[in-house]
Amino acid sequence: MIDGKEKYHYTEYKMGKGCIQLDVGIRIKQRREFLNLSQEQLSQISGVSQSSIHYIESGENSPTAKTLFKLASALGVSITELLGDQTATSKSRFSVNESQGGQA
Repeated sequence: MIDGKEKYHYTEYKMGKGCIQLDVGIRIKQRREFLNLSQEQLSQISGVSQSSIHYIESGENSPTAKTLFKLASALGVSITELLGDQTATSKSRFSVNESQGGQA
């Protein structure tokens, strides 16, 4: 039986350039699960259909900019974080700490 990780690795290899859409889907799913939300709950909060969330998380579909914005807002993260820009979080934390006289 193929577990989730093996399935993602296979899908990533199979999709080639579609790896980015799969990575976004994985990040959305990870954040949703971190917040203990079901796909249905995220759907209600974001206004994105549950089936769309399913297809995005599985890497079968890419979210539009509008959908990505809705999901990021509902999950409490920036679009750049969902796209994988880890520096966006670090930079914003540094700026806040620096302006408060603290160290990053």
